[in-house]
Amino acid sequence: MDHKRSRTFRILRWFFALVFIVILLRGLLMRPTEGPAYDDTERQNEALKALDKTLKTYQEAVHLKPGDAEAWNNLGLAYEKLGRHHEAIKAHQEAINLKPSLDAAWDNLNAASRDAVQDQEKLKAYQEAVLIKPGDAEAWNNLGNAYTDAGMEDKAIKPYLEAIRIKPSYAEAWNNLGLPYERIGWEHEALKAWQNAVRLKPGDAEYWRNLSGAYKALKRNDEALKAYQEAVRLKPGDAEYWRNLSGAYKALKRNDEALKAYQEAVRLKPGDAALWDSLGYIYHDAGRHHEALRAFGEAVRIDPGYAAAWDILGSTYGKLGRHDEEIQAYQEVVRLKPDDADAWNNLGNAYARQGNPGKVMEVYEKLKQLNVDRADKFLDRIAR
Repeated sequence: MDHKRSRTFRILRWFFALVFIVILLRGLLMRPTEGPAYDDTERQNEALKALDKTLKTYQEAVHLKPGDAEAWNNLGLAYEKLGRHHEAIKAHQEAINLKPSLDAAWDNLNAASRDAVQDQEKLKAYQEAVLIKPGDAEAWNNLGNAYTDAGMEDKAIKPYLEAIRIKPSYAEAWNNLGLPYERIGWEHEALKAWQNAVRLKPGDAEYWRNLSGAYKALKRNDEALKAYQEAVRLKPGDAEYWRNLSGAYKALKRNDEALKAYQEAVRLKPGDAALWDSLGYIYHDAGRHHEALRAFGEAVRIDPGYAAAWDILGSTYGKLGRHDEEIQAYQEVVRLKPDDADAWNNLGNAYARQGNPGKVMEVYEKLKQLNVDRADKFLDRIAR
């Protein structure tokens, strides 16, 4: 009797699982066959651009400080918000390798791992969809997107190419194809994909932006600038586009135009601390330290927890000989990042320039707790 009951339960379980799969596939396949694979509302675009900017900020942070566990953890969170779960897992693992006691990194690693499993489930559904409708270009495009979201760029290429084979004028698929090519380092293929995307849909600013990035990767900076100028022409009210246009000008050493473009970005989005911080760097690199101070000061006013902005603010005060304010800025950095040896080192150097040996020794003792070799090098340099 128990054996029959168990067999009945198994049959029911399989039946309900089959019903769920049929409902899911029906929803996928009844979507319109024209247009982009995902909802492309203005709100979603703005959110994605903000996340992309955050990602770039943290990528730069780990490049500058590869031993900073917090920076790696933040990079993982940025990847996670963009749905790039496998890259998030790698970033959180790096944070844990650097600082095994970082509980947040362990929690985030577990969350990213769970999301990666959900990506696999979505991937299976799209694989079923192309089996049922093999002539549907959008179904293949969706499958390519699912592979890309799962961090499997090498496997995303074939579905995108199949979507394009079925529908050669499918601009969205050409644009999507450029992304996995770019991520695996196939710069020339990415360039061709985005050239086709803008040829088919020349009024899409995002496609021109991606094309500019492809030219930039190939060091074809003049063409990168022209592509970004077109992107900005199409979306003149987008601060992020002006920021990237500034970078295109800067790559060609057209610094005055780079500055004007960044000023326009800040004008469009004055509440963005990262934009003010980057504008400060442009002034700083040009030796315009008083204007840099204003920009960095605005960045920390908007975001008092912006440690990197406090750090460069301290450096700028130091260049102007304003050591009391330099120290105040570096004190904010160590308050925000108490385990950062670089931050303590900068504070100690500022105390030395101020002529405060007692505070220098306090910093030395703190550095010894963090990194003995670093502390000894700091003291040797101060003693010279």
